[in-house]
Amino acid sequence: MNRDILTRHLERQGHRVMAVENGYLALQTLKNYVFDLVLLDILMPGLNGYQILEKMKEDESLRHIPVIMISALDEMDSVAHCISLGAEDYLPKTFDPILLKARISACLTKKRFRDQEQRYLLALLESKITLEKELGEAAEYVKGLLPRPLLGEVNADWVFAPSAKLGGDCFDYHWVDDDHLMVYLLDVSGHGIGAALLSVSVMNVLRSQGLPQTDFMNPSAVLGALNHNFPMEKQNNMYFTIWYGIYHKPTRTMKYASAGAPPALLVHQDHNLPVISELTTTDLIIGVDMDYFYETKKEIIPLDSRLYLFSDGAYEVKKANGKMMVFKEFMNIINFQPHEGGGNTQSIYNQIQGLAEIEHFEDDFSLLELIIP
Repeated sequence: MNRDILTRHLERQGHRVMAVENGYLALQTLKNYVFDLVLLDILMPGLNGYQILEKMKEDESLRHIPVIMISALDEMDSVAHCISLGAEDYLPKTFDPILLKARISACLTKKRFRDQEQRYLLALLESKITLEKELGEAAEYVKGLLPRPLLGEVNADWVFAPSAKLGGDCFDYHWVDDDHLMVYLLDVSGHGIGAALLSVSVMNVLRSQGLPQTDFMNPSAVLGALNHNFPMEKQNNMYFTIWYGIYHKPTRTMKYASAGAPPALLVHQDHNLPVISELTTTDLIIGVDMDYFYETKKEIIPLDSRLYLFSDGAYEVKKANGKMMVFKEFMNIINFQPHEGGGNTQSIYNQIQGLAEIEHFEDDFSLLELIIP
């Protein structure tokens, strides 16, 4: 096929064409300009068609350009080889103008679709990077709001490991006065910025005691007020669970209420043997029924006790063998921690992470420990 004849046909079809006479010049031109399609003769002076095609597919900046091979009719084996190397199509040297137009049009259409797909994938990647950055910043923000370790008549410490998706876990503790310690842990349904924002909103309300006409020493009153102020229909159908307690130091009494949260686990020693009990209720999650009444329970805290609060992400964990951890396993890990010395939160986290053999859990991992001498 005469290069000049082919050029004229392509120009008549409305294409802008750049023709070169040898393989070396072809490669140089490809690197200096942007092309939508390359028509490549197998037999060329300098570098032949095979060599140019191979070099194009090895070059990150050129491999996406579709290539139509031009070959004599008796070179079908060569054409097949070129197709296997990544050529898009072929044309015989004795071409039909209608066939030429059809092949060119088909290749350019496929390229447009590929370009659109690449732009879409790039946009998705950029969105993913932005979202991951925002989730990371949100996780750090939530961490920054969490309480510092507590030392004194009651010691408190925690582990918070946000999932890659960022959930809605939040917790807090502080002395309300000289005799009363408030502690809670909440978990908002779902993942992402929305769940984190709701958990932070609830935390701010509790810290500022921003629930009018609510006795914050009364756990059932607090949960009732939260339930009234955070209905699901006003929170994008998100709800949350919460365990809320008030410890009275002089009487060693823990008053608590729970809204769908996992039980708090109380561990103490009896004749040097660990005893574990569950502090829980069967009350509804927050946000479902605005008129629901929550129950307050009481528990006398034995001397030298440890109280653990946690989200379901701490025990709803898939182990390395593919099986889900059951709650009894989690209780055993808690129950057989050292009872003397410092806190156990990091040790518990390390054990569960070791069972899962993963870096990040699928849900937020929140674990809070109170040491009550």
